[in-house]
Amino acid sequence: MTEQLPEDGRKGGHLIILRGFEDGPDPVIHFRDPSAWGQKHDRVPLSHLAHSYTGRAITFAPLIDGEC
Repeated sequence: MTEQLPEDGRKGGHLIILRGFEDGPDPVIHFRDPSAWGQKHDRVPLSHLAHSYTGRAITFAPLIDGEC
């Protein structure tokens, strides 16, 4: 497992939380990564993130008022 996003195309090995983005030619992804590296890094260009994305994800439907 790596504690940072690999530069060489290897796939990531842990869960990070995507929490937003800045639109543009190469959107900047805002994330939360609990690893030591993630304590000082919270944004990455989509082109860089895509190289280490494994294709696995957890998604949640938006909450509707009054439902839990």
